[in-house]
Amino acid sequence: MASASVSRKELKTVVSNVIAESSKQNIKSLKDSQFDALYSFLNSEDTFACLPTGYGKSLIYQMAVMVAKISGLPTKPFVVVISPLNALIQDQIDSCRSLGLIAAKFELDLCKEENSKTVDETEVVFCSPEMLEHLEAKRLLSKLDHRLPGIVVDESHCVTSWGLTVTPFRAAYGKIGDLRGFTKKPIMCLTATAGKTVRN
Repeated sequence: MASASVSRKELKTVVSNVIAESSKQNIKSLKDSQFDALYSFLNSEDTFACLPTGYGKSLIYQMAVMVAKISGLPTKPFVVVISPLNALIQDQIDSCRSLGLIAAKFELDLCKEENSKTVDETEVVFCSPEMLEHLEAKRLLSKLDHRLPGIVVDESHCVTSWGLTVTPFRAAYGKIGDLRGFTKKPIMCLTATAGKTVRN
C-alpha cells in the first residue's frame, strides 16, 4: 500500500476489516490522530505524530503492518522501528506479538545468510540508531526495500536532544537523515515530547 495511493475511505474500510479480524486483540478503533498518521504513512508521506504518552503511538505502525498484510501491498511487509532503549524495544516486541505480529530485535546476526528465513518471516524489526550505521545492516535494508512500507523513528525527540547537540550523547541519532541514502520510503517520527525545535 506504500507503493500506491489509497483514499481515506478505502483505508477506513481496510482498517475496519483488520479490527474485525483482530477482535481477540481488543482493538476497538483508531483515534483520529492515529488514523491521520497511518493514512499519511501508507501514502508514502514522511509523517510526524506528537501524541500523549499512553495514546497508542505504537498501534500506528502495528496497524500499518496489519493493513499491508490484509491488502497484500507490499508482499511480506517489513517495518523497521528505531528505538532508543533495549527495555523499550523488548516492551514493543511483546506488544507486537500480542497482536499476532512477528517481531524481533535487529542484530547483526540477522544479516547472515543462514538467518534469511528468520528475516523472511519477520514483520517488525526494532533496532537502535547505532545498528543502522553498520554496513551489513544498510545492505540488508536495501535488499528488503521492496518490503518496506516505511521506517519508524520512535521517541523521535531523541534526534535533537541526543544527536544534534554540540557534544552529542548519541551521535547516531544525528545521522538518521542518512537513511535517505538507501531508501526513499517514508519515515514516520513518533514522540510524546516535541517542542518547536523538535517539530522543525
